[in-house]
Formats: sequence, C-alpha cells, structure tokens
Amino acid sequence: MQRVALPAMLLASILLAPVSLSARDWVVSAGDADYQRVAGHDTYQPAGPGELALIDLSGSQPRILDRIDVDHTIAGPPQAAAISPDGQLAFVSAPARYDASGHDETAEQFLQVVPVNHGHLGPVQRIPLASQPEGLAVSPDGRLLLAGLINGSVAIFDIDGPRVTLHGYLPLSTGRLAGVTFTHDGQSALVALRDEQGLAVLDTEHDRVSDRHQHISTGVAPYALDISSDGHWAVAGNVGLAGLANHGWADAGDLDTVSLIDVSRLPFRTVQYLPTPSLPEGVAISPNGHWIAVLSMNGSQLPAGSPGRHEHGVLQLFKLQDGKAVETDRVVAGPGGQGVVFSRDNRHLLAQYTVDRQIAVFNIEHDHLQDSGQRLSLRGGPDSIRSMPR
Repeated sequence: MQRVALPAMLLASILLAPVSLSARDWVVSAGDADYQRVAGHDTYQPAGPGELALIDLSGSQPRILDRIDVDHTIAGPPQAAAISPDGQLAFVSAPARYDASGHDETAEQFLQVVPVNHGHLGPVQRIPLASQPEGLAVSPDGRLLLAGLINGSVAIFDIDGPRVTLHGYLPLSTGRLAGVTFTHDGQSALVALRDEQGLAVLDTEHDRVSDRHQHISTGVAPYALDISSDGHWAVAGNVGLAGLANHGWADAGDLDTVSLIDVSRLPFRTVQYLPTPSLPEGVAISPNGHWIAVLSMNGSQLPAGSPGRHEHGVLQLFKLQDGKAVETDRVVAGPGGQGVVFSRDNRHLLAQYTVDRQIAVFNIEHDHLQDSGQRLSLRGGPDSIRSMPR
C-alpha cells in the first residue's frame, strides 16, 4: 500500500482558501512531447518530459491556468488524466520512458498525483503500481479513483482530502483495459475490456468496488467512455481491429462505431450503434445528455499510399432525442485527433489535435459545430483529456 500526502503548509492553504466550487469548470489535458507523427509514421525525438495543462472553461473563452512537466505517452485511451470534483487533485497515468537506443517508449508502472492549489499545479507525486495504468476516473463524490491497467486489473484508490491511498486491485480480464467512467450517482462504474470486448460493470456503492459480473455489448476494441450527468446515457468508442494487439490491419480504414448505452436502470444495455470514420479515439457526451461528440482519426495517422489514408480527421456531432442519436453535423478536424470534452454548460467543445500540438475550441450552435478559431497551444502533443466529474 502506497500513500501520498501533501505538505502541511500546502494542505492548510487549500483548507483555508475560499473556494467557489459551483463556478469552477476545470479540465486537465496531458500530452506527449517525445512522440511525433511525421507523414503517417511514428517517430520519437527526445524533447523532455510530457506536459499536464490545467484549463479553465468557466469564462467566456477557455484558457490555460497552469502547466507542469509529467511523464506521459500517447499510447492508450485519451482518458489517461483526471481531476477531482473539488478541483484540488489531478491525476495522470500512461507514463512511459523514451528509449533512445530502441527509438521507442517503455511502459512505466506508476500513477502520478498532482495537487492543484488556487489554479497552480504541483509538485508531482508517484504511486507505484503492479502494471501500467491507462484510463482514469474519479467518483462524483471525489472519494474513489479507478485506473484501468494493461494487465487486466482495475487499481482502486481511496481519496481522503489531499491523501491518496492505493487500496488494492480487482482482476477483470486477461487482456488490456482501457477507458473507465462512473455513473452519475457514483453507484456503478463501467470499464472497457479492450481485448476481450464489451464493458464490465462494477458495483461502487459505499466505497466498495466489486465486479457485478455483467457485461455490456460493444463493437470491437472499446476504448474511451463517457457518461451524462442526467443519469440516462453512456457512450463507448470502438476503435476496431486497429485497437487490438498485433492487428496488422490498421491501414484499411474500416468504418468503426460508437455504442449508445442506457444506464438509467439495471441491467445497463446498448441500445444503438453510431457509425463513425475509422478510429473514433475521442468520445464525449454533454452533461445534459443532449449531444454526443466523436473525434475520429479517419486515416489521417496513416502513411501515404495506405488504403484508408486521409489528410484530415473528422469531428461529428450527434443529437439525442426520443431515445435515439442522430448525426446533425460533421466537420474536418486536425490529423491524429485524440480526446474531446464538453464544457459544463454544454455550449463548448474541446478537441485535441495531437499532430498540431493544439486544442481546438468549438461552439455548439443550432445543432451544428462552429469552429471558434481559438486554439490552445501546448508543448507536447495533447492526447488525454478529462473534465471534473459532473
């Protein structure tokens, strides 16, 4: 068991500071500085550590409040970062060490805990783990953190103020896990079984985490997950054969899907599949449950001459009405897109463009996506993003 505690002076400043939680709408974005996709090829150039950015969405325009160096890699779902509902702790997983001799990255086995004090990040603390963490999720009450590991287990952490404790592991699969999300009431969690397919449903009532032994159907290689604040809907992005180990078919550019899941009552069940271009890396559902956004690579990550190659990614907007989702807009997006997240007021959308090393800001107007033209520039290619639990 590993415990991380913040310095006493920092803890005192957090406890005494006036906090307007209702006014906060903070997002964390993590990026990989070593990795670069050049002409559709994976390349690694030593550029220093990755970067965690704290973004404020509560004003008229999104803005970066602070940045800090972290260990991070693009490998894994675009939800390898998280922030607590009170905005006082951020978390980063998917760490990696760049191997210059092998021109590759080696997976590390620790979680990074980053205190947030008046909009400032750091210092970074580490909790050793049994396997590399990928998808992260914090419970709505801020007392639990779950991390999906590549060894098929979920790491369970207790959060008590500034103190984060590794409670234990819950084995779920013989393959890799990916995205994780809690239901709006904090009584359940969904975990993407990337290699075995489908979603596992966990019981998380009373701070006890157990396997409900219920699986939800998805497409091939479920990856990123999100859930609405109205208690009705969840979504899972299915990245297809390209998301499986030793797939060998990533250049085909097959269409993929997003699963729409009814979580308003047990058993949870998939009720619709939404068609997407290849590799829907980023999926998000608006807090009010009215919109679904999907950011797909669309072959923009492939080398020239590949059958599925396209110059740009695709960002889609679906509207939820009468229990069904209907596509209302799609726009050209940056190449190699990663995560997406809605603002708490459902009016704005952030989309990570990892090749451009930017986050694009879109507005939702009259069932359409409007590019605001604003870009948040980052040192590392952004590839993981999460909002405060809503």
